[in-house]
Amino acid sequence: MVHRQVRAVGTLTLALACLTAGGCVSRGLVMEEKGFAPGAIARTVRIEASRGSLRPDLITTRIDAPLRIAFTAHDATYRLKIEGVAAVLVAKRGETAYLDITPTRGGRFRYRATEGPGTGFWRMRGVIAVSH
Repeated sequence: MVHRQVRAVGTLTLALACLTAGGCVSRGLVMEEKGFAPGAIARTVRIEASRGSLRPDLITTRIDAPLRIAFTAHDATYRLKIEGVAAVLVAKRGETAYLDITPTRGGRFRYRATEGPGTGFWRMRGVIAVSH
């Protein structure tokens, strides 16, 4: 299994930095996230793409709680876009891409596949619910 490390940094209106080539594709600035504070312990949440579905379809967290997204593709290459994050995670078959984020505001942020096998990948969706 190949692991790619991606780390989020920034301030309110999000700045995101990709630390390894191929782990994500940078897009414009959208919302605020920030990198981990020194010594912070992140909760790892796995999002798995396989046979036209994303699991889980709901992730809950709190504002200022560090979160590591581990995005794994089991059967093909998938791209994952998280609303409000200025990056797209890319995982090829059998690979895992990582994104470290710390939400700075509450709300419901959708994530979805923007690439996958066949024509039904657009139905692959979920939500990150950030509470106060």
